[in-house]
Amino acid sequence: MSSQFGHEKVVKALLAGGAKVDQTNSNGATPLILSVENGHEVVVRQLLANGAKVDKANKDGYTPLWLSSQGGHRAIMKLLLANGAKVNQANNRGETPLIVSSQKGHRAIVKLLLANGAKVDLASTNGATALIVSRQYGHQEVVELLLANVAKLEQAEKAVKVEVVKEEEGQLKKPARVCGKCGKEAAKMKKCSVCKLVRYCSEECQLKDWKEHKKSCKTKAARKEGGAKGS
Repeated sequence: MSSQFGHEKVVKALLAGGAKVDQTNSNGATPLILSVENGHEVVVRQLLANGAKVDKANKDGYTPLWLSSQGGHRAIMKLLLANGAKVNQANNRGETPLIVSSQKGHRAIVKLLLANGAKVDLASTNGATALIVSRQYGHQEVVELLLANVAKLEQAEKAVKVEVVKEEEGQLKKPARVCGKCGKEAAKMKKCSVCKLVRYCSEECQLKDWKEHKKSCKTKAARKEGGAKGS
């Protein structure tokens, strides 16, 4: 209750007295979930500083990040992301934070999620994507933001595929100029040290993309090594 209503001093005293930071109520909600849902940033900070599990969901699958997306609590969302919250973790209906923030028309939240690797094409159990719900509810600014992100990803993916083919065929004469994560052009790029095919404009982009890139990284490296041996 103290977390739900933002009673900072009470929360501090309870934690100091040994209260379990992830104790749940009948619906599986933790103090962190309740404080996030009600927008109590200071309490959120207190709980995270005391080891609260950032991705622990209630019985309906709502995580703190999901609830901050629904409520439009940008400052709280930045705290959760800084503490490693999973950006694409969905609720029991398959609705991701990006889907619910797009439905609510929270453009700033959508932008923040996209910047942290939210996937635009993920769909809920009834087939709704972020783009579908933003159009359905008439949030044109969100629609435009999502479409711009899709276009950027398609451009980056196309550029990476072309460069992979060229490199495998020994045709690539100079480093790639398009980031494999954000699609931004840059004169100097960081190459993946494993597959040595995909490049990034910064270490930040490389770290953000690693979760997805690692799924194909070793395969690309093996293909490249096999091609080298064959030649």
